[in-house]
Amino acid sequence: TFTDFIHAPVIPDISQPVTVTTIAQDPDGVNSAKLFWKSVTNNSGSWNTVTMAVAADGRLSGTIPGQSNGIKVQFYIQATDTLGATSLFPHLGPDSRALYQVQDGQAGSSKLHSFRIIQATSDVTFQSGSINAYSNDRLGGTVIFDESEVYYDCLLYTSDAADERSSV
Repeated sequence: TFTDFIHAPVIPDISQPVTVTTIAQDPDGVNSAKLFWKSVTNNSGSWNTVTMAVAADGRLSGTIPGQSNGIKVQFYIQATDTLGATSLFPHLGPDSRALYQVQDGQAGSSKLHSFRIIQATSDVTFQSGSINAYSNDRLGGTVIFDESEVYYDCLLYTSDAADERSSV
């Protein structure tokens, strides 16, 4: 099982490394773990792998190198127990949507609450296509509240508000 899954900083600055941590527990003990990550900004990129440190208390920690302005990064963990069984978190691994975005200057400075919705560019493109604009399908993403509270692998529905107003 995995608990306390988080990346920090939540909104990294340009070229700032991001550390992903979680606590993994297994009756047979956790032997090793890998952190997989890739850029999902331009619908390209292959998976990169970083070996995670495994502490005696089950805390896993791995670091993703700093990225450029506005880059979106998808990531997941694969842990292996002492008997060789593996588990992914989030559970769909490469098909899940644990994401972060490098600082893009879009956060407001007002005292109002903010929501940052991060989706892979391919998912945004799919949802905004004329055929899919009014679909009830939900695609994965990460929601960040007030630039600090993170909700990974959410199923999101987006639509083109301008088209909705014009079709009423």
